[in-house]
Amino acid sequence: MKLYMSVDMEGITGVVNWDDTMLGHAEHTYYRKIMTYEVLTICKEAKNNGIREILIKDAHASGRNLFIDELPEYVSVIRGWSGHPFSMVQGLDGSFDAVFMIGYHSPSGSLGNPLSHTMASSIIREMRLNGHRISEFTLHALVAGYFKVPVTLLTGDEEICREAKEHIPSIITLQTKVGFGNAVITKSLAKVSDEYKSAIKEALNTKIFRESIPLVPISMSLEISYSHPTIAYKYSFFPGAVMINESTLKFETENVLDLMTFIQFCS
Repeated sequence: MKLYMSVDMEGITGVVNWDDTMLGHAEHTYYRKIMTYEVLTICKEAKNNGIREILIKDAHASGRNLFIDELPEYVSVIRGWSGHPFSMVQGLDGSFDAVFMIGYHSPSGSLGNPLSHTMASSIIREMRLNGHRISEFTLHALVAGYFKVPVTLLTGDEEICREAKEHIPSIITLQTKVGFGNAVITKSLAKVSDEYKSAIKEALNTKIFRESIPLVPISMSLEISYSHPTIAYKYSFFPGAVMINESTLKFETENVLDLMTFIQFCS
């Protein structure tokens, strides 16, 4: 079997502050090690459960977080950002058997994680799809649905785990932390690593694959509320975008690629 893994950082065990996640900070160097350790644990358990090939998108910030020298030979990593509209799941296609989303986090406007956001945290206040606030998980699950690839595992804070279950009831979730205010209660790395054993075994049980393919709405109406009206005005010139108030754009489509292209150029 062939596995695609998208790895973010705000939902990784122990991460609580932006300094933990930003290239160049001493704290980031430490949490890169934690992130890599989690990913390595997943890779080993996945292989024990029938996976023979893994493609990982290093999907946080610079895209240069994982220590690739610690990863096994059956793993390939996409580092950096090409500018492809599929963003955090670039390289995903119908050849994969399953998708794991690791270290994900709750959406902008949420208290589920001190670092809650959706895509460009510096300029986007909120993102809604068909009237519902969405996270980066919800957004990129649409790409998996577009290719009809099941999303069978998500790890991260309590709120994103709950959201994932609402969208894909059969998905296996592993909670690493609970957010409250500007703090988290985090599990230990040892406990999370131990819990991966059973979580991955369940997530690679082919019995849940069919039920874990994300549903793609027939029509999609995306609203992006920006932190400042000038940003909304600038992006309002994207073909098909409509400025519905001073700070919010709406974009309507029936195609996932068009939706992701809009987000790529307007965030």
